[in-house]
Amino acid sequence: MTKQRRFLEIFGIIAFCLVTICVLSFSGRSQVTFSAVPKLEYMSEPRDVYRFWQDNKTYGRILFFFGRGLPIDRTDQHAALFTPAEFRNEHASSVLCNAICDDGYATAINASQHCGDFLNTTVLCDRHFAARWLGRNHVVLPKKVNQLIEISRGYGKSFAALQAEQKTVINTLNRRLLEITYPELCPKSGEFIFTETNYVFAGVKSNMFRKIYHIVPDRYWPEDKKKYAGYSGAQVYDNSIRSYFHVPILTLPLRELRPLDEKVIIVVVDEDWSREEVNEIVRLVNNKTFKSDLVVFN
Repeated sequence: MTKQRRFLEIFGIIAFCLVTICVLSFSGRSQVTFSAVPKLEYMSEPRDVYRFWQDNKTYGRILFFFGRGLPIDRTDQHAALFTPAEFRNEHASSVLCNAICDDGYATAINASQHCGDFLNTTVLCDRHFAARWLGRNHVVLPKKVNQLIEISRGYGKSFAALQAEQKTVINTLNRRLLEITYPELCPKSGEFIFTETNYVFAGVKSNMFRKIYHIVPDRYWPEDKKKYAGYSGAQVYDNSIRSYFHVPILTLPLRELRPLDEKVIIVVVDEDWSREEVNEIVRLVNNKTFKSDLVVFN
């Protein structure tokens, strides 16, 4: 009787585990979303690519990214420049401007200068604003603000000489410091800035992708292999590099790419490939060697 009871207990545990595994497996697959109708789009703006994925309810997918640089920049950038709509009225923006000047973070505003222009072209573009702020304030800053500070340390002294993305970092850093300094006066920014270096990162953070295949042109593989092999945690093989950033990433040359049973999302950075290579990728998609329901040429 004891053996029979023990057998029934073990059988019950095994049955429960099997049912649980089946349920979890089904649940996991059911979270992956596919488009009922295959779609191909030509888009030049990173924001449009992200919205295309968003409009098609992309979730839990595999991404085939054909291009040399994977747009997975770690900098979480949001719109920094002020807009009139963010303030209740013009007086509200003037109060903020006066507070900044009175506290010595900026020189007095020119009487002929509009307050919004002053904030955007003088305060947010001040390469030394953060240094002055840090010299006067000794507080624990949010992690993302500290990241922006570290990123900007190596920049030159002149804001005008910075590259576009470096200017965005300075704008964003100064805006965050204003929000911390004047929580009652400074509106909170929130709109994500999509760039050529981060729109796939935005998709990853939104759980659109669970794995990325980063495919580079064969002729650039020796050069790009050296670049990506230097990344922290990268596992280097003869014809591929495995890494992880929120999701697994497999970097490999086109010649080593093999088809999957599952439909994938495809992005092709047109300028990184020759016309013959683009035609070959299109052929592989058309004959369903690479099964895909969402294709973007960028």
